Amino acid sequence: ERRVPGAACAERRAPGASRALGGAGRTAPGAMPPKQKPSPAAGGHSVGAEVPMETATSSWARGLPSPQDVDMSDPTAMLRCRQCAEYQKLCQELRLRENIAVLGKLAPPSAKDDDRMSSKFSNTSRRSSIAEVMSMCPNDRPHDYDFTSLYLGDKQLRPLAAALAVDRQLVCLRLPGVGMFDNGMVAVCTILKRSPQLEVLDVSGNRFSTLGARACVSLAEASLKLREVVAKDTALDPDFAFKRGLPTTVTAARLALEAILAPRKAAAAAAGVAEDDRGACAGTTAKAA
Repeated sequence: ERRVPGAACAERRAPGASRALGGAGRTAPGAMPPKQKPSPAAGGHSVGAEVPMETATSSWARGLPSPQDVDMSDPTAMLRCRQCAEYQKLCQELRLRENIAVLGKLAPPSAKDDDRMSSKFSNTSRRSSIAEVMSMCPNDRPHDYDFTSLYLGDKQLRPLAAALAVDRQLVCLRLPGVGMFDNGMVAVCTILKRSPQLEVLDVSGNRFSTLGARACVSLAEASLKLREVVAKDTALDPDFAFKRGLPTTVTAARLALEAILAPRKAAAAAAGVAEDDRGACAGTTAKAA
């Protein structure tokens, strides 16, 4: 029996359809493979799951001293361990590469000497980088944090701010020139509302606009001890706003922020003068005695 050229064959199947080829699970060429279940994140923890503190802080491959090398009787060391755990956990959840400079700033002080602590690190270049950053971070003011000119970007600011918020006694945070835009400014200001002792915030040299400025105003309203926001070369700088022709919404946010902070700054200055006067009187009394 001759068939008409071009007639459809009864055995012809739709393109991409799967058929058995001698065993289960095999598909025809061009067929879509079955969907695979998502694999857990690195370290064996799924995204969103809580990472144990010992897993986050004892990872020598990440360039941090192990808990055995840290003096846990030191409150600052315990605080730094908790901050490192929070930072690493959020970086893992957000699938971000950990920043060496941030790890150096948050690394807990070791109870052992620097050479023995450095020998625990797995990577020589990473060891030297973190050790260099740690050497520039004196521990005389443990509640002041300075990330000047470390380019972090909006994505890194979210886990960093969450780690800093672990410190309930945070007093000063400096983030000048860290590549912060609106999303990063909103994240930082929202998380810093958990820091009731915050007094100084430096966001100079960052390129946020209306959303970031409004977030800063909201932070000033929530943080009653915040008395100074350093915002040179930003949307909150009147000269910068005038040169760039920024909208009036930015000006309104700047004026609202100034109205909130001006009385606090004046009260802090008056308190400082009064304290100096008391110190001078005490010195005079001591000399007379």
